[in-house]
Amino acid sequence: MLAINGGAMADAVDGLKAAGETPDKKARNRSPAYPSFGLKEAVEKAKIFNAVEGFVDVPADVAIKTLGFTPTGSTGLRALAALIHFGLLIQSGSGSGRRVKLSEAGKTIALAPDERAEERNAALRAAAIRPKLYAALWTKYGGKLPSDNTLEYDLLREHEFNPDSVKGFIKDFRATMEFAKPGLSAILVAESGEFTASTQPEGNAGEGHRTPPPIKEKPMAAVGQPDAQPFDLPVPLIGGGTATLRMPRPISGEDYDHMVAFLDANLKALRKALVRDPIVPKVEPEP
Repeated sequence: MLAINGGAMADAVDGLKAAGETPDKKARNRSPAYPSFGLKEAVEKAKIFNAVEGFVDVPADVAIKTLGFTPTGSTGLRALAALIHFGLLIQSGSGSGRRVKLSEAGKTIALAPDERAEERNAALRAAAIRPKLYAALWTKYGGKLPSDNTLEYDLLREHEFNPDSVKGFIKDFRATMEFAKPGLSAILVAESGEFTASTQPEGNAGEGHRTPPPIKEKPMAAVGQPDAQPFDLPVPLIGGGTATLRMPRPISGEDYDHMVAFLDANLKALRKALVRDPIVPKVEPEP
């Protein structure tokens, strides 16, 4: 049994990595850090937090009570960590001084009116791949998730996942992607700090955080085109310089149509991460 009280509660947050994982299981195969539930549930809890606490930072045990859990229970600790994983809450301090508050992304998602829906949706897309393992998997599969069996195989083999937790993780991960519908550009948006600039690194949700192994670049060959070679399409920019789109050649007509549709659907989200308009100097009127 795990008894937590006072400052020990906050320290326990650092030790809990995923749903169902408690200190007495450390000898077993441990999964990498990930949220204990999906983004949709995290958003609902962030709205509850905002309705009660607003933008004020509060002690971690108070936040857990606000979310409807008992501060001394591991379920509440994991719920709090999940909101931090998605970047909806940010934390400061440590031990008995640990405090949390709504992040800028959390404010956007919880409060944006319907006429600001695109802003809210962009924040959701960034939040969906905020957890490092979520981002690694979404990037690995190019935004097109394989079967649950393939996901399970890759998680067990490449990420040393706990077999007892893998199916629950896949269910939450898939539901999060279907809920937020992030394109690959969402990874660039999240890394740019557009919605996560005020959040702390994910590792703060737990000391000893294990980052997933780097994704190895695969050969450029397209499916069904083993002889494909890299092809770079230079795009001259009006302001100077060149943007380059790299693709395999040849590719199938289906892959080509998918690529065009994918770029069209994601370029709007990319704008927020890439564009910096020139600053026009203010001209003072002559006296």
